[in-house]
Amino acid sequence: MFTLSQISKSYGKVSVLKNITLELASGETLLLLGSNGAGKSTLLKICSGLARPDVGKMSTIPLNLTGYSGHQPLLYGALSIEENVKLLASLLKVDVQVQRLLEFWELTPFRKKSLDSLSQGTRARATLLRAFLGNPTHLFLDEPTRSLDDRGILLLKAALKDNEVQRAGNVARIIATHDIARLEDIATIAAVIQDGSLLSEGAGVSATEIIAKYREGNR
Repeated sequence: MFTLSQISKSYGKVSVLKNITLELASGETLLLLGSNGAGKSTLLKICSGLARPDVGKMSTIPLNLTGYSGHQPLLYGALSIEENVKLLASLLKVDVQVQRLLEFWELTPFRKKSLDSLSQGTRARATLLRAFLGNPTHLFLDEPTRSLDDRGILLLKAALKDNEVQRAGNVARIIATHDIARLEDIATIAAVIQDGSLLSEGAGVSATEIIAKYREGNR
């Protein structure tokens, strides 16, 4: 069980997250919805350990079991994709088959090129490769479909399925997105964050109902 308990975060006088409490069981995929500036990105950074809350408690996850992708690639722009993968695998102390990963994400033709020289879509795939490195047990993906074409979306969904298989379903994932239409089929639960607060929908409310209500309110 991945838990957040009464998490709050401010930047200066601006309150970004307010008393967030959340439980995510192994095997669940939470689709996190909300407008720009609602606090989704900050929440996922805290979940992944890239930021610290001002108050509150959360589960501790080893770095090599945590996968994160955000608005920045968190890769070295001057290095090639292949060099980035090898370096990160070494730092995280995870065993990876570099060529298999590059082939999976269809990045083999670009393996020797520096990250900075690649197109936005190709960098997006490299960013996701980084998130899935080592088949983590916890994934926190912030707008993962951003800059992906249809083929990239298929690869993302294949990676999510492969991650489940490799971990025998023992994975917990939070995916923040505006791209509901292409990701709602993978959600087991959903939640809405608004002005830094997680809206309570009540026990037993399905992801489908929450998504439908959110869409209705944002037409």
